[in-house]
Amino acid sequence: MAEDLINLEIRIAGKAFPVKVNSDERLLVQNLEREVNDKIKEYQMTYADLNQKDCISMALMSYAFLSKKNSSVKALSSKLSSLEEMLDKALN
Repeated sequence: MAEDLINLEIRIAGKAFPVKVNSDERLLVQNLEREVNDKIKEYQMTYADLNQKDCISMALMSYAFLSKKNSSVKALSSKLSSLEEMLDKALN
């Protein structure tokens, strides 16, 4: 059975975007909307000579970096867990 999706409109840097989310994701999307806009404003205040598009690009890059970093940490953690299991089996 297909999940019921909720139509939301989020605003990023003043531009509206329609999104469809399930009820569990609604709060997450709204929090991300706020967080992204705060990050863009932070770059606009820090780098007043940059235009809004550049600040949006910098915010995107910071989130992409964090995502990649977290992904790498998860992969390393998974590998370490596998090694730990192998060691446990070898020692027992």
